[in-house]
Amino acid sequence: MKFHCKENELEAPAKYLRTLLIEKNIYVVLLTGEMGAGKTTFTRHLCKILGSNSTINSPTYSFLNEYKLGEDSIFHFDLFRIQSEDELEGIGFEEVLALQNITIIEWWKIAKGSIPKNAVEVEIKIESETMRNFDIKIL
Repeated sequence: MKFHCKENELEAPAKYLRTLLIEKNIYVVLLTGEMGAGKTTFTRHLCKILGSNSTINSPTYSFLNEYKLGEDSIFHFDLFRIQSEDELEGIGFEEVLALQNITIIEWWKIAKGSIPKNAVEVEIKIESETMRNFDIKIL
């Protein structure tokens, strides 16, 4: 499904993604887009739509953030600084995926071999300073 929206009006793609996660029993969200495309901004909107009241920040330096969602957690990885798939073990990547909680992964392609088959990709493209194009698809 494709969406064309302002960077600060991301409710429609976030609601669509929430529906996919629930109806298709998907727990891994893969975010694709260049630096500054709005991956973390979209994560904020998605977490809010899912019901989390946590403060959402980019985990670029920590690799992983955890946000509360009732009794559960949403996990948010940023793999930008990961150089090889071997480094994933050191950040608990596979252990988090094994929990089957909603897990959002930015810069995910380095971990391609560890991603479950039932995942959804959100590709974000910059159209202008304020406009973004979203393409959401199940892999």
